[in-house]
Amino acid sequence: MNNIYSNSLLSLLTSKFSAKFRLLLMCFFVNLIPLFSFGQSPFIDSTPGTGKSWTVPAGVTTITVQIWGAGGAGGGSQNNNRGGGGGGAGGYSTRVIPVVAGQTIMYSIGAGGAGSINNGTAGTKTELFHEPSATAMTANGGGFGTQNNGATVGGAGGNATGGTTNTAGTGGLAGSASGGKGGDAPGSGGTGGAGGVRNGGSAGALPGGGGGGGEAN
Repeated sequence: MNNIYSNSLLSLLTSKFSAKFRLLLMCFFVNLIPLFSFGQSPFIDSTPGTGKSWTVPAGVTTITVQIWGAGGAGGGSQNNNRGGGGGGAGGYSTRVIPVVAGQTIMYSIGAGGAGSINNGTAGTKTELFHEPSATAMTANGGGFGTQNNGATVGGAGGNATGGTTNTAGTGGLAGSASGGKGGDAPGSGGTGGAGGVRNGGSAGALPGGGGGGGEAN
């Protein structure tokens, strides 16, 4: 069986003097839900893609950035009792960035891996750049789970660079008589999807959780 997709999330939390301004760029597997407002309401961008940007609003002097790479897909299965391996979770990076109103944050959002009856596919990376502060952050996507992998390991977790904290995602578990569980994303990210039992595995939770492997019926 197949199934298994995953996710990544990019979020920025900014402070406006004593008040708070919040920008949340949330990268799911494929969907975009934009929302932009002051106070505690987030701005959400969940569409994978490159060449994206956000302009710093008036009065904002620092932003705290958190990014997650996209989770890898779990492997499929064509043989009963030989489940596919779970996909790895995306990496995680965070840092505080000093900003000036009118400056531009450039970013890209990774896409979760796609499942099939064969090997899954890896998640792709999420990146963020702020030229004035020489910030260049990358959260790599999780590796894919392999088909019918029995007792071998699942997909590797993605690593991360450029933040003050950089944490690799958890790798997916090996398949066995059922599909392997997907890896959990660090930084309070999404949990990995459950492995399938004579069924497809479950998608990883947002942000960055790896997809579970499937097992043939």
